[in-house]
Amino acid sequence: MLNELQAGLAKLADEHTQAQLTPLDIYQKDDAKHLTFRLHITRHDKTMVNAEVNQLLDQLASRAQTAFGATRL
Repeated sequence: MLNELQAGLAKLADEHTQAQLTPLDIYQKDDAKHLTFRLHITRHDKTMVNAEVNQLLDQLASRAQTAFGATRL
């Protein structure tokens, strides 16, 4: 999943954006597996607002859902 999300992040970022995705934790209970990632994102030409960051996260979550059936909590 990390590779898929990093590939998606590379497609979404432009020449002004630097982003790094790091896995933090895996928690499994019964049949559910929860993955936690840390996203560091820097925009060099302007300050990003919450709506821009949330849109990026939504696009990454959509990619994870398509590839793995994952949901964003």
